[in-house]
Amino acid sequence: MDSTKVAFLKLKLVEVELISFEFSKCFKKNYDEVLKFAIDNYIKEYNISLDNICLSSNEIKKMTIPKLKDELKLRNLPISGKKDELITRLGTHYEKIKSYSTNT
Repeated sequence: MDSTKVAFLKLKLVEVELISFEFSKCFKKNYDEVLKFAIDNYIKEYNISLDNICLSSNEIKKMTIPKLKDELKLRNLPISGKKDELITRLGTHYEKIKSYSTNT
């Protein structure tokens, strides 16, 4: 998959996460259920594997603290803590996203 397509799909994934968050907040729905549904549709629409789109644990570990905080902010996740905590938080989030694609 070329780098432009990967970049586009990564942005779409963030969009799916943000829309799911806002939808769950506005309509008082469970965020995880909304996100699982949205991820399932995202995978079907673009016919992709999230392993190609989600950041790997090595990519996350190489990020600077400001970049980690930016990625966490985009996903409405807490940004406080030491670098190891930020890495764990973002890694756990991506693992949850990937699990949704295998449990559909």
